[in-house]
Amino acid sequence: MNHSTPQTMPPVYRQVRWWILALLFLVTVINFVDRQALAVLGNDITDEFKLSNTDFGTIVSWFRAGMMLGEFPMGYLMDRVGVRIGLAFAVLWWSLGNGLHAISSSIWHFRFFRFWLGTGECGNYSGGNKLVANWFPVRERAFAIGVFNSASMVGAFVAAFLIIPIRERYGWRAGFLVPSVLGVAWVVLWW
Repeated sequence: MNHSTPQTMPPVYRQVRWWILALLFLVTVINFVDRQALAVLGNDITDEFKLSNTDFGTIVSWFRAGMMLGEFPMGYLMDRVGVRIGLAFAVLWWSLGNGLHAISSSIWHFRFFRFWLGTGECGNYSGGNKLVANWFPVRERAFAIGVFNSASMVGAFVAAFLIIPIRERYGWRAGFLVPSVLGVAWVVLWW
């Protein structure tokens, strides 16, 4: 006769993987707020630096080049050092790159800092996918990936509501600094 009792799962709020997914959701929101900062602040930047549409477009292209070139090293980093360290590094890296936009004084600064931002932000997806694979059983992975991917749309949506009041009160440069501070604060929670 088997006297063992069936194990029951603890409530969802006590399951660590859901807290980790919540942190992943939050960092993805921050990722897209950082990414959208340039779009939200674009008029201020193009007016101050007398940029043409083509000039502004090249700044955006440098971000995409950074994303493209950063994918492989970030994926390698996540595999070698793990997601805890790898994701913390990626967030600090892209937060610094985003924050440095505040000191830009030329189109080349913006291009360089956008490239930098791109090389770090791509770590959100390689780290996020590895995290989901490590913490969620196969039957829950698609849902977990859907949750963290949905944060990209949340971040893109809330960016203007966060950045515009900051710009109105403190100027466009602060519109890059505040989201960057949020990234650093996230790393503290993550650690």
